[in-house]
Amino acid sequence: MMCFLTIAVVPYVIFISLQIPQTKGKILVLDMAPDAFDDAYTGCVEDMEHVAPILFHKEMAQHKLFRESWQAATASLKSYQNLSLPPGFQIQHAVAIVVYTNSSNPLHRELNSAVRKQGRSFEVYMEHFPFKAWHFYLTRALQLLRAPESCKEDSQQTVFRGVGNIHFKPKKLQDNIRLGQFSSTSEEQQVAQRFGNATFFTLSTCFGVSIKNFSVFPDEREVLIPPNEVFSVSNFSQDGTRSLVTLRSLGQTCSNFNCAYLRKEKNQNCEIKSGNINSMILGKMAPWLFVGTQLLHLRIFYLNSS
Repeated sequence: MMCFLTIAVVPYVIFISLQIPQTKGKILVLDMAPDAFDDAYTGCVEDMEHVAPILFHKEMAQHKLFRESWQAATASLKSYQNLSLPPGFQIQHAVAIVVYTNSSNPLHRELNSAVRKQGRSFEVYMEHFPFKAWHFYLTRALQLLRAPESCKEDSQQTVFRGVGNIHFKPKKLQDNIRLGQFSSTSEEQQVAQRFGNATFFTLSTCFGVSIKNFSVFPDEREVLIPPNEVFSVSNFSQDGTRSLVTLRSLGQTCSNFNCAYLRKEKNQNCEIKSGNINSMILGKMAPWLFVGTQLLHLRIFYLNSS
């Protein structure tokens, strides 16, 4: 049964570190992250909406911390009825983001470790990826929240990302790269600098989505970038011990997986989709976010998380 709700985020969220998991002094080369699990579920959303609840309850049963975190996030959302709201964004999408942004536990790091490494093959994904439902809900959340015009050249958003103790470098300028994980950034340079300066990224993104309305710290101005957005390395320099990287979105995503759970394969070639195509697919599904308040207006389908 469908009902109309307003969800208010209460003090549960702790702003997630903008850092990739740290290894002191480590040097990593920026590339297309070929081992990433990068599914965008193009053309199979409806089918996955039937499959995901089954996967979700299985994953909840197998992972105590995930179960407790999801239940706590769900309980932290206050609901009010009888509001006429835009369609598409459901409670599981909201909770998926809240769980991800809760840095009081290691779940976001565990998810991103799986996203970075467990796309080596379809078999690895099926056997070892622990959060198939969460990945689907979080991916859909970003797709639904994304503004349709965000891939126009004059509409790309500039954001910043600070990384401590890992020095990223490109093979060469103008290389195309992906971050290969869900990547937290900030609209504010000074905020990002608080999370590390071994590598400091300046990025223009068109698939990154503001999720600040899910946080009790809206001043952090967090923007979450999906694993499959493609960037060009437009500048790289060293400033003392800091690596400074400038990335420009190509207005495209690139995925080796699409509907992997249903189609049982990893594509040999990375399938490229433009931002404009994605916008047409999503159409009017993007909901309204009311900036400056803690209220997020949603149409909700209940998902039993017990």
